[in-house]
Amino acid sequence: MKLALTVKTSLDHDGRIISQIDYLVKKFPNLIIHIYLLSDKPYNIQFSKNVKVIEVKLLTRFLPKNAFFKFFKMIEFFSQTFLRLLVFSPKIIHVHDENAIIAPYIYKLIFKSKIYLIYDDHELRNIPPKGNVEKIMFFLEKKIIKTSDLVIVANHSRKKFLNKVFNPKNS
Repeated sequence: MKLALTVKTSLDHDGRIISQIDYLVKKFPNLIIHIYLLSDKPYNIQFSKNVKVIEVKLLTRFLPKNAFFKFFKMIEFFSQTFLRLLVFSPKIIHVHDENAIIAPYIYKLIFKSKIYLIYDDHELRNIPPKGNVEKIMFFLEKKIIKTSDLVIVANHSRKKFLNKVFNPKNS
């Protein structure tokens, strides 16, 4: 079976992701995992041979760090990740960041019941949404939460808040 993770984080410092990967590798030794990583820093972690980290290199990375240019970076990350998902054709997609949700969301819409979509709610950054980019991110996060087969939350109070704001089908 194949699992894809989409992540925009410093992989070395995200213990939650590392723990999940370590658990999955031990529990399911035949699972093939591809991590589509958009990181600000290089990673130094070594995973087992069935885990492949694919660093997504953006041509738009040189653009200024503001909301206007963030949109173009998101579109480039979406297109690169989506094409890689098509080639890899995972059965499970696990989304770890709201910045990495577009490709898995579109992939799930296309392949519907053929894939299992997991959204891991690390933080609720866009509530309430302030600018246009945050409004787009809030809209996309709401869509992926409603589309996901499983939503993972950090604790009970976050689950209550998530249920109130997004009303997911499976958290």
